[in-house]
Amino acid sequence: IAGLLGTSNGELSLALSRGTISRFLMEAAGLNIANVIFVKLFGDEQVMLECLVADFAVKEGVMQTRLFVLETEDAIVTMEGSVSLKNETLNLDIRPQNKTLRIFTLRSPLYAKGSFKHPDVGVQAGPVAARAGAAVALGVIATPLAALVPLLNVGSGDDHACSALGEKED
Repeated sequence: IAGLLGTSNGELSLALSRGTISRFLMEAAGLNIANVIFVKLFGDEQVMLECLVADFAVKEGVMQTRLFVLETEDAIVTMEGSVSLKNETLNLDIRPQNKTLRIFTLRSPLYAKGSFKHPDVGVQAGPVAARAGAAVALGVIATPLAALVPLLNVGSGDDHACSALGEKED
């Protein structure tokens, strides 16, 4: 199958609405530390997947994102990058964004790189380091409570990313 897909050309599009996805997976992707701990202590549950819209251009077995949006009631996740079906490798930047207030969140972009068999998935270090530095500086200069400010995320306020996508198509 890899030989066939590795030479493919065309487009791949997917639209899904009203599915479910693991709360733990979404909280972990958003680096919402307090919520990850809560889910681990009290159990995972499925949350409503408002929509998933993916659109890839495929050329010589390489899928390049043109659009990728996953939306739940609490978060919007976008993704950019490529997937090589020819070499069976990933090179993706994943950007979770909270729609609601989160306390003690690192809210940093993620990456997925490497092979399909052994992917390297992690946190992009630059934004996390900057946020940690800001927390330390505020804790020293102001008060210890001020150190929590960089770890708060009030949300994007964008409650309808998928609805906006539908409006753009009209």
